[in-house]
Amino acid sequence: MGESVDGLLDVLTKECGLYRDLYDLSRKKSEIILDGNVEGLTGILSVEQQLIIELGHLEAQREELIEELASSMDIDPQRLTLSQIITFLEENSEKRMKHVWNDLSEVISQQKQINDLNESLIKNNLEYIDFSLRLLAGQEELGVAYSKAGKTSAKQQNRNLFDKRV
Repeated sequence: MGESVDGLLDVLTKECGLYRDLYDLSRKKSEIILDGNVEGLTGILSVEQQLIIELGHLEAQREELIEELASSMDIDPQRLTLSQIITFLEENSEKRMKHVWNDLSEVISQQKQINDLNESLIKNNLEYIDFSLRLLAGQEELGVAYSKAGKTSAKQQNRNLFDKRV
């Protein structure tokens, strides 16, 4: 069990480091989104994709180690939690595991917050771009109005910047 615990601690520590790197990239991504730097965003997305692939490999290793620990503890791997593992550990390993667990929980929480911010920034930029394009293409809402006599009259459309013929 000791070897599996050490392996799990190593994997969780590496995952925590990669999540910190991902968080730092996400913060840079926020700045790039605000600046409207599409080329910079493309570069960050490429690095981010590599980090996510590495995290996927570490996650697979973590699952294997959890299965090993679960079988040595005679517990279903799907039901085994980190808090259950901690109860079986020696004092030194318990402290290390709690520390890694807290660090990992904190960085994942921070990552979620920055992802929500970036999602909001991207959504706002897309809405602005859509509005600008509709305005330039003359697709603002024209609507129909009723005159005093009860007849309908369409509002006059302003001159467009772009020729809309296809």
